[in-house]
Amino acid sequence: MEKYIYGMRLRGCSIGTQPDGFEIIENTVKDKYYDLLAYEKPLTDEELKEYELDYIGVIGNGEME
Repeated sequence: MEKYIYGMRLRGCSIGTQPDGFEIIENTVKDKYYDLLAYEKPLTDEELKEYELDYIGVIGNGEME
Protein backbone atom coordinates (compact mmCIF):
# COMPACT_ATOMS: atom_id res chain seq x y z
CA MET A 1 0.00 0.00 0.00
CA GLU A 2 1.27 3.44 -0.89
CA LYS A 3 1.65 6.14 1.74
CA TYR A 4 2.04 9.85 1.05
CA ILE A 5 4.73 11.53 3.15
CA TYR A 6 4.61 15.13 4.39
CA GLY A 7 7.05 17.18 6.44
CA MET A 8 6.05 19.49 9.30
CA ARG A 9 8.31 22.48 8.74
CA LEU A 10 7.11 24.98 11.38
CA ARG A 11 6.13 22.83 14.39
CA GLY A 12 5.97 19.27 15.64
CA CYS A 13 3.02 16.93 15.72
CA SER A 14 0.41 17.95 18.32
CA ILE A 15 -3.36 18.28 18.71
CA GLY A 16 -4.75 20.31 15.81
CA THR A 17 -1.45 20.86 14.00
CA GLN A 18 -2.04 18.31 11.21
CA PRO A 19 -4.99 16.70 9.41
CA ASP A 20 -6.48 13.55 10.99
CA GLY A 21 -5.64 10.04 9.77
CA PHE A 22 -1.85 10.26 9.94
CA GLU A 23 0.94 8.00 11.11
CA ILE A 24 4.25 9.45 12.37
CA ILE A 25 7.24 7.91 10.60
CA GLU A 26 10.97 8.07 11.23
CA ASN A 27 12.28 11.58 10.56
CA THR A 28 15.22 11.10 8.20
CA VAL A 29 15.60 14.84 7.52
CA LYS A 30 15.66 16.14 11.12
CA ASP A 31 17.43 19.37 10.20
CA LYS A 32 14.55 20.39 7.89
CA TYR A 33 11.34 19.01 9.47
CA TYR A 34 10.06 18.59 13.01
CA ASP A 35 8.12 15.43 12.11
CA LEU A 36 7.29 13.35 9.05
CA LEU A 37 3.72 12.15 8.61
CA ALA A 38 2.32 9.40 6.39
CA TYR A 39 -1.21 9.37 4.96
CA GLU A 40 -2.99 6.71 2.91
CA LYS A 41 -4.33 9.35 0.49
CA PRO A 42 -2.83 12.58 -0.80
CA LEU A 43 -3.65 15.75 1.11
CA THR A 44 -5.30 18.65 -0.69
CA ASP A 45 -3.49 21.87 -1.53
CA GLU A 46 -5.74 23.57 1.03
CA GLU A 47 -4.63 21.15 3.79
CA LEU A 48 -0.96 21.65 2.88
CA LYS A 49 -1.36 25.41 3.15
CA GLU A 50 -3.53 25.38 6.30
CA TYR A 51 -1.22 23.07 8.24
CA GLU A 52 2.03 24.34 6.63
CA LEU A 53 3.15 20.92 5.40
CA ASP A 54 5.56 20.04 2.60
CA TYR A 55 4.95 17.08 0.30
CA ILE A 56 7.99 14.75 0.48
CA GLY A 57 7.01 11.81 -1.70
CA VAL A 58 5.33 8.42 -1.78
CA ILE A 59 6.42 5.25 -0.01
CA GLY A 60 5.39 2.05 -1.74
CA ASN A 61 6.38 -1.35 -0.33
CA GLY A 62 8.51 0.35 2.33
CA GLU A 63 10.65 2.39 -0.08
CA MET A 64 10.46 6.02 -1.20
CA GLU A 65 9.38 6.39 -4.82
